[in-house]
Amino acid sequence: MKLQVVFWMLILLVLIGCQPQDVKVTITYNKNAQNVYPYSTYGDVAKIYYTIAGKNYEHSVGNHRSIELVVREKTQMRATYDKYISDANGARATLEDSYYTVDKNNPVWKF
Repeated sequence: MKLQVVFWMLILLVLIGCQPQDVKVTITYNKNAQNVYPYSTYGDVAKIYYTIAGKNYEHSVGNHRSIELVVREKTQMRATYDKYISDANGARATLEDSYYTVDKNNPVWKF
């Protein structure tokens, strides 16, 4: 009987330890203009997107700024921002994405 109690206690501890934890993530959007061909500049705001339990979230962070969010560990996040390119074909705008998976050992995301 004692062996069964110890066994179930160990199983319970393992299951509790496997639960995703909340992580305080610092997100920094720090894009500078590139003075190389093709010349590129970036938008003033990046949009951060992620989904938890079927609910979608969106946050904004300004260029050369940071925000802090509390997010579940292993959540996949995407940042979308404007990129303006000037080259021999003229100027054009596009969107660029950066990706990050929340990790409690690396809670800082810089892009």
